[in-house]
Amino acid sequence: MGDNLIDYIEKFELLIFFSGYPLVYSLVYFIHGQSGKKQNAMLFRLPSLLPFAYALTASVFLSFWLREKILEQQIQNFQPDDQISYLRTWGLAAVLFWIPVFNKKPYYSLLHSLVFFFIFFKDLVTGIHSVGGREIIRNEMKIYTISLALNITTLILVFLVSAIIKKMFPRQ
Repeated sequence: MGDNLIDYIEKFELLIFFSGYPLVYSLVYFIHGQSGKKQNAMLFRLPSLLPFAYALTASVFLSFWLREKILEQQIQNFQPDDQISYLRTWGLAAVLFWIPVFNKKPYYSLLHSLVFFFIFFKDLVTGIHSVGGREIIRNEMKIYTISLALNITTLILVFLVSAIIKKMFPRQ
């Protein structure tokens, strides 16, 4: 990653939106394994909603990125780091999980998000032995907490919308 402040902030943006998803994915599958199908049919469907929650998170990221681009046209003096640009493109590709071909297998969304989790994990491992690295770890743990909250919130929203749609249009 680049050494300037803008690259650092852009990396944090990506981590906020995507790094917490693997833990949310794991928690959902843990809950799914603990609850039986007969106990709660809606909770049993939760893993199939994961790609939609991930796509919603990516859509929010896309809206923030588009807003940033509109503001950037007014400033016109910003050149992003190439590695950040590749990561941003990878993050924006998560919007494809709205398409049925991609959302049929929830583990595709997990594989997609692991790239960002590994960036977070790499920073944890490499920064633990230096004072400056500990400060980065402290910042990234805050970012990771926000990412978990964001990903849990999008999953809850998708779950609620799914439940409302299922109640309004029951299968006959």
